Amino acid sequence: VEGGEPRLVSATPGRSPIAGGAPIEVRGSDLVAGARLFVGVDPASGRGGVEASGVEVVSSGLLRAFTPRLARLGAQALRLELADGRGCVLEDAFIAGAMLVEGEVVAGRWSGGAAEIHYVEWARGEEVEVELVAEKGAGFEPRLE
Repeated sequence: VEGGEPRLVSATPGRSPIAGGAPIEVRGSDLVAGARLFVGVDPASGRGGVEASGVEVVSSGLLRAFTPRLARLGAQALRLELADGRGCVLEDAFIAGAMLVEGEVVAGRWSGGAAEIHYVEWARGEEVEVELVAEKGAGFEPRLE
């Protein structure tokens, strides 16, 4: 007997770095082993996106995976794809943000501790401007992840 249509209800945590590699739990129904999870899909068509790694279906209501490196900041939609072709999309599952680090360059190396790390997130459609400044910039290579 074939199960019902799969459904995704929520994803936690509600934010993840754009660089990927973060654990994510997805809750829903009729989730089965062999499921594939794509992140950053077009919410209307369900196409595109990048496949998550380490997908594990814990139960029919819980799936665990690791987020992939994403192409854009902001709200991310998920697509679940089952081996038999069934699937579904969860819009606005979480926000992909960036880690910005404050610190200083000392002896040609970047120094910044956990206290200087800030998580920045943007909502869909919001425009942002980021200015990166390094007074002693030798060897400084800014990265937005």
